[in-house]
Amino acid sequence: TPTGLAEYAFCPVSYSIKASYYIPESIEEEAGLKHHEEFNLEKFLKNLFIKRKREWTSNEERLSDAEKDRIYKGPYGDLLSSKIIYRGHQSDKNTAFYSEKGKLVGKPDFIFIRSNGSKFVLEEKHTWQPVIEKPWFSNMIQVLAYIYGLKHESDEFDKGYLLYFSWHNENRRLKTRNARLFIVEKNHKNYNSLKMIFDK
Repeated sequence: TPTGLAEYAFCPVSYSIKASYYIPESIEEEAGLKHHEEFNLEKFLKNLFIKRKREWTSNEERLSDAEKDRIYKGPYGDLLSSKIIYRGHQSDKNTAFYSEKGKLVGKPDFIFIRSNGSKFVLEEKHTWQPVIEKPWFSNMIQVLAYIYGLKHESDEFDKGYLLYFSWHNENRRLKTRNARLFIVEKNHKNYNSLKMIFDK
């Protein structure tokens, strides 16, 4: 699976142990799953859109093309202007995706579709690091496995995204902050990185 490739890329020894023994989910993993199930990504994107709309528009009822361009500027614009059509954590086990040869199976966190019909995947990650400055290699391998190895309704993915949230304690409850978004492109270097892990 793409998750298995990511775990192997992060630490082959840890991957071997997890493959051999049952290890219960940590508190952080359970909280991360709950974060998915409560549609927090949708809430985050909605709040971001509202914030940008207030900053860049004069008339909140109708948006000009120029105002839309400002709202959708930058990498978050791809998420804001697209629609979520698949949520891996809300999906039945039968909705997992298989590669053409059946060697790879996985369920991305999210699949988005743009207005032109093209699609991309997004993986949401949580960490105790206060701020993520660059994506983790293991996480990139997971996303690359999705965009190179899997399809949605025969459609390929043209890219992927990694969205990190940092944990912090607030009144004895786990909360998230400091969102950081990274693009995972289809290119020669990334393909070779994926192939290197897959061949092992």
